[in-house]
Amino acid sequence: MAQPAVPAAAHLPAKDASRRSAASQSRKDRMAALEADVRRLRERDEARVLRLAKRAGLFEHYWTLPELLAHLTEFAEARSKGRASQLKLAEDRMARVKKIESEEERKLDARRKILLGSFLLARFERFPLERERMQGEILRFLDTHKDETVRARNKALLADVLGIGAPDAVAPGIRPAASSKTGPQ
Repeated sequence: MAQPAVPAAAHLPAKDASRRSAASQSRKDRMAALEADVRRLRERDEARVLRLAKRAGLFEHYWTLPELLAHLTEFAEARSKGRASQLKLAEDRMARVKKIESEEERKLDARRKILLGSFLLARFERFPLERERMQGEILRFLDTHKDETVRARNKALLADVLGIGAPDAVAPGIRPAASSKTGPQ
């Protein structure tokens, strides 16, 4: 008699299962957790500073705001000399996560563009009529760039792909000649 199939995940130790669930946590959830952690640590540090200021007698006198801030800053620095606060560490961790996510998104965006460009190039080779049909749209898109030099370079770069003669433009990688004016500008 055949035994019923047991899912592969049932054989994994609990440690692996917890890793998988942590790995599947979405970026938004991780970012929200970091923000909540920073908020909690900030509130805790503020409460700690107020308690310390009260113990030090800073509220028994009338201070101007700059004087009070100077005393609080001096007091907090003296208490935390030589160690990074948990708040600073949490803020640094959140900044690193944001930077990593931003870099990942840029990489994914570049990869999307490469894949779509490769797809179009393959389609243009296989179906020349499709290239002719899209040529006008692509040229109009290239004309949307605000810099005339960049527009001309982009068109020159894609001239062979689009099957058009290179416009009177700057070839890719070559800077335009200096203007006819002489002297410093």
